[in-house]
Formats: sequence, C-alpha cells, structure tokens
Amino acid sequence: MESLEIRVQRGKLKQRTCDEYRRLLHCYVLPRFAAVAIGSITPQAAERFAAELLSGAPHTPTPSPANSKAQLAQGVDHLQIRARRPLSPATFKHAWGVFGRVLRYAVRKSAIAVNPLDNTEIEGGYAVGDEDGFTPHPLTAAQVAAIADHIATQARQPVFGFAVEFLAYTGLRAAEFAGMDVGDVTVGRRRDRSYAGSIAVNRTRRKLGGEWITGTPKSKKSRRTILLDDWLAEKLHHYLTETHPRGEDPNAPLFPNRRNGGAPGPRALDWNAPVAPGALYDNLFKPALAAVGLPVSTPAAAERSADDGSHTPARSAVRGVRLHDLRHTFAVLNLSAGTHYMQVSLWLGHANFSITLNVYGGYVPQDEGGKAHQLAPAPAPAVSATTNPPAGNVVSLTSRRQSAG
Repeated sequence: MESLEIRVQRGKLKQRTCDEYRRLLHCYVLPRFAAVAIGSITPQAAERFAAELLSGAPHTPTPSPANSKAQLAQGVDHLQIRARRPLSPATFKHAWGVFGRVLRYAVRKSAIAVNPLDNTEIEGGYAVGDEDGFTPHPLTAAQVAAIADHIATQARQPVFGFAVEFLAYTGLRAAEFAGMDVGDVTVGRRRDRSYAGSIAVNRTRRKLGGEWITGTPKSKKSRRTILLDDWLAEKLHHYLTETHPRGEDPNAPLFPNRRNGGAPGPRALDWNAPVAPGALYDNLFKPALAAVGLPVSTPAAAERSADDGSHTPARSAVRGVRLHDLRHTFAVLNLSAGTHYMQVSLWLGHANFSITLNVYGGYVPQDEGGKAHQLAPAPAPAVSATTNPPAGNVVSLTSRRQSAG
C-alpha cells in the first residue's frame, strides 16, 4: 500500500482508487493469505482462493510454519471470514485484480521469482453485459414520472422527486450527481422565449468516514457538457429561482441533503451539504419502486424455523432497479429517440465508443446506418462496341499496338 500512496501523492493514482484497493485487500485477500508466506503461495492455492470467492465458502487463514506464532500474536487469526454470498463477477474481478497486484509487486521486488497466477486458469476479466450479474434495467419515461411523482406527493419530498427526473434525463453517475453545484448549470432563453440549457460535469463527491471528499471525474472524457431537453431546462430554471434558497450562489450544492430525523418538507433539507445518493436510494427511491410496482433489490435468505414452529422458506435474491439504472434510462431513451450512439457516449462520459456499444448495442435502432443509406450498385464494365474482349486472362500486346496505331 505504501507504493500506491506514493503514486497518489505524485498524482498518478486517485485517492479513492487507492482506498478501494485497500478495502479489497483487507476484505478478501488478507483474511486468506495474511498468515501465509508469499513465497509459499502456489497456483493451486490461488485457484482454491478463486473458488472460495466465487462460491462464498468460508475459509480460515493458515499460518506459515516459520512465523505462525508471531503472526497469531499480532491478531491475524481474527481475520477468519464467515460464510458469505458468492461474489458477483464485477466484485470477483476487482478482488482478484488486487491479489494479482500484490503478487506482481512481489515479483518486481524479487520477493518471489514467479507469479503463481501465471500458471492458473483463472482470469479476472468479465464480459460486460454477458454475465448474469450485469442486468441493466432502464425505465420508461412513464415509470420515471411515476417514481418522481410518488416521491414528490406521497413522500412529500418534491425536491427529490425532481432529482430523480434530473438523473434520468442527464445520465450522471452517483458521485457526479453529488458533485453538481449551482455554478455547473447554464440555463437561458432563446429569442422565441423557450428555454435551453446544459450542465458541466467537473467534479465528484463521495462521503468517506462522515466527511465529503471532492474528487475528479472517472476519466478525462468524464469531464463533459450535457445538453438539457428544453422542458428540463425550464424546470431547472424554476427550481433555482423559486425553490433553491441559494440558487444564485455558484458554489452551492445543486441538490441538498436531508437532515437526520427531520420531518418531511423544506425545513428538513440542508442546502449547504450535497445530496447523498445512497440515502436518496434507501429512504425514497426504494419505497417509490415498491409503490409503483417495480422490483426492489432484496438479498437471498436461508430457510428458517422459529421456536413457535413456524417455517420461513428460503428466498432467492432479487436484483431490482438501482439508482444507477437512471443512467441506463438516459442512454436508452436517447438511443431509442434516434440520437447517434457516439453522441450518447459523449454525454455519458464513456472512455471510448465501444463501451457504449457493448452495453447498449441492443438499443441502437436497426435503421441507424446500414440499409437506411443504400449503396449504389457497382457500374457495369465498359466494353468497346467494335472490339470483342480477348478470351481468357491473356491480353494480346499486338492488338494493343494495332489499336494504339
């Protein structure tokens, strides 16, 4: 981790990426290998580790003979992992990637001669969209409207009802959404008095240890400008001029946070703190999903029997609609409306166009390109009306000379 911290200080690695590596290391790798000498990790042990991650089986670290007492004295034995659900393909990829980083670092520092992962059949990559764990759930415009209306009227939180619409029609990631300030919004009126506007994605915000951490967008292409639909620009104008108490302060968060324990209504809003996407999802979005009949994510549950004799059958996990699916909604609504996938990719801030096609290729209209633009047939070969073409593939030089003469 020290080498990664140096990269952070040099600006070669984002702090949040380093923090995520640390989390994965402590959550998955160290519980299995903290008490094992790195030189004793074999390809077979690595493959068993992969099987444990993918199956969710519990495992206990095995101290190496040379220094087991010292390691156990330092409390390594408390790292035993309890049984857990199998890792999703994405989480496995990241955990396996951190494991590989540790071993590659050991090779570079001559701690081991060969990386044991080089002799395994395990790969950390996964095909986006092809795995069962990756299921985009884009919503229809009517479903977005129903969710927003429920939050605004039934939950009595019109600001967050509008926030759901804003997310569905801008395609922001959660951290970008939290990072939006009033100054990132540009709204004006045309000569015909209709509204037009755009938002600029300049920063991200994440809450870490109770503190908001401001960072940079995911990649260079994530710094972008997103054009707003006219109706959304108008609603945003009225929101800033009539609802947002700091609507003229460019440094104010665009959407507020909720005060803990506050009753529904404007007084429960903290306009000095950015919106917390996770709290929005848990407290407002999930109840709205259930209310309008959309699936809500629920974990799997084992079969249980109570002392009174009642029996609860096992329940499979349900993959419901996530807040991130509002980003998928933005992409699909635009593609379905005929917006070119390259433009949609730019608005989403994807690093390259192939990501957009991999995830949303099935939503690109079939008439975009292809047979919508007919190719002209190849012209017929020009043949002289007075000279018959020679037979075969041999051209007579004599006939050419006579023709030239």
